[in-house]
Amino acid sequence: MTVDDLDDKLLDPQWYRNDDYLEGFRRLRNDDPVRWVDDPLYGKSFWAITRFDDVEELLLNDRDYSNRWDTHLPKSPKRLTPEERFSQGFDVLMPFLDNPTHDVYRRPLNRHFSKPAIGKLRQLAETTVDGIVDDLANRGQDEIVNGLALSVATQVVLNWYGVPHEDWARVQEGVHTSGRGFAPTTEAAYSGSDHSPLWNYAQDLAQERMEKPKDDFLSVLVQTKIDGDPMSLHEATATIFILFEGALGNTRNALSYGLWLFMTNPDQLALLRENPELMNSATDEVLRHASNSPTRLRIANRDMDFGGKEIRSGDWMVGFTKSANFDERRFENPTAFDITRGESGITFGAGVHNCLGRHLARLEMATAFKKIFDRFDVEFAEEPVWGNDSPGANLLARMPVTFTSRH
Repeated sequence: MTVDDLDDKLLDPQWYRNDDYLEGFRRLRNDDPVRWVDDPLYGKSFWAITRFDDVEELLLNDRDYSNRWDTHLPKSPKRLTPEERFSQGFDVLMPFLDNPTHDVYRRPLNRHFSKPAIGKLRQLAETTVDGIVDDLANRGQDEIVNGLALSVATQVVLNWYGVPHEDWARVQEGVHTSGRGFAPTTEAAYSGSDHSPLWNYAQDLAQERMEKPKDDFLSVLVQTKIDGDPMSLHEATATIFILFEGALGNTRNALSYGLWLFMTNPDQLALLRENPELMNSATDEVLRHASNSPTRLRIANRDMDFGGKEIRSGDWMVGFTKSANFDERRFENPTAFDITRGESGITFGAGVHNCLGRHLARLEMATAFKKIFDRFDVEFAEEPVWGNDSPGANLLARMPVTFTSRH
């Protein structure tokens, strides 16, 4: 395999179903780490950035590299009209904004998602996971992806937000159909997406909390001021929409993949049980391997040299997180699952677009891993089924397991 053989594979989800992609990325990092890729199937040429330091530079330098198109490589390269961007909230959604506008929306939210603020949710997370784990003890088995993992992500977050219990299934389905929550599917082609069900529900919820505030986080959220003025309904809808997407889909996927990693690396599970103080490091290692946001798109704002290549203003530059997180220049023995490593790589991004919910995701995952592994031995009930629709992300579509009490 040469780097010339890789151009039509980088965006092919099937390429990531075995470990061939690891060797492909290694060759790119060594031979052509900033490569111009022509992919006629995708319909848009772009620069593929594969080394850790280069991807990090791409994300940290928000002056030269813009988020105006999307924060991830979109499923279609078709430009959205201003009317389409407005209808989907892209005109005010933080992942699609550059500074100074980005920080106008992001800064008021940071305090709610800071490490100390999320630390106050620890009791909620523990109580919630205890209830889920008690149910597992009674049943002895579960389909992890849309069972335990989705339940943890849903119950912790939607309880905190103040979403009525009877609406939880509606939010789950909306995140799945929106297509931006990295919902795994077993279909051979990219899954279709429709943002409108989740958007419409977020709009109804925003309107309700604006008119009749309650004692919950969403009521606080919709009272946030933007540049000194109250949020509009459109702004509040977009903010609730993106908080739903980020909180449910990504945590569900990382948690289920983390359980798979521990089950297939029993030496690391034994090490964690013997050394529970390694939990934070173990969670970060799961996140490095998971790479749930496998691509990061930026648009060049000017002509420049990048990695020895001549970049033109308007060029698409795609950082491949999956490659960066396995870069030998950054990580020793990068393909190994090593819970003593203590670094999540670039899974949560970097710079101004660093994931808002990163501390919440870590709290949910660490709490779930501790509660599960303290109480159960976990075994596969069937072979896991892998999803197909997000190139580079390790997405499980289905993973039935059995739980046996350890006490």
